[in-house]
Amino acid sequence: MKPHSFMSNSWEDVLFFHWPVPQHILRACVPDPLLIDTMDGQAWVSIVPFAMRNIRMRGFPRIPWAHALLECNVRTYVTYHGVPGVWFVRLDADHALAVWFGRTIASLPYAFAHIEQHHTEHALRYVCGPQQFDATAAAQGPYKHAVPGSLDHWLCERYFLYTRRRNTLYRGRVIHPPWC
Repeated sequence: MKPHSFMSNSWEDVLFFHWPVPQHILRACVPDPLLIDTMDGQAWVSIVPFAMRNIRMRGFPRIPWAHALLECNVRTYVTYHGVPGVWFVRLDADHALAVWFGRTIASLPYAFAHIEQHHTEHALRYVCGPQQFDATAAAQGPYKHAVPGSLDHWLCERYFLYTRRRNTLYRGRVIHPPWC
């Protein structure tokens, strides 16, 4: 396993949508030697649209015309030698340079897509193509942290991503404050 950390950014207006999926369906999307992680025997897929801001390579200033984008990722949950993380099935972004960089440098399955973000007084809507994922969410009730051991915590509090280039598996650290 080779360490991999090369950029920093901030995520804003993040929405999480989760669905249980049979493990055998995910196996075709997740390479060996990664294990599909489960919660109470159930595998999961999530769609996560968000705005990425302040994008920059570590140690360098941000590029004025390439420091923000909208992204929609489809991910599942994996472990490698007991370390939980995410495996990206697909990453759509609305910035061609970010797509090139993600595919070429990070070996992540980025694709260029038209993505829209709409704020209303009480809700946030994302429309992500080409599959046309269209979702609106609104906060209800006071903010509270997910309880460790809960499904919300298990799905959202992941601090590693996995990717593969040729036959080498890479693990990248994802540093962020708790989502929920």
